[in-house]
Amino acid sequence: MNFASLYSGCGGFDLGFEAQGFHSLDAYDSDPDACANFKANVGHLANKVDLNNGIPNEHMLHGIDALIAGPPCQGFSTAGKRMLNDERNHLVTLTGELAAGFLPRY
Repeated sequence: MNFASLYSGCGGFDLGFEAQGFHSLDAYDSDPDACANFKANVGHLANKVDLNNGIPNEHMLHGIDALIAGPPCQGFSTAGKRMLNDERNHLVTLTGELAAGFLPRY
């Protein structure tokens, strides 16, 4: 089965899915340091992209088995400052919108 990851960070979710036999089609994060750590940890590049502007080559993701995501939660997490006006809070909703466009199995 295959997957793609959004807000991939340093690659922890990806490593877990790969350990369970999934094959990564692509990974995306907007932070250059996260992308560098992702490559060091996972072994392939994560695309440096702002997902607010869409997913490059999104046609590759239609029909994927799983879409995984680790959107930033600092604005609403009980471990964070819980700032309602944090500009990253909408990324959880954006994740759902992107997933609805691909209709992954998981």
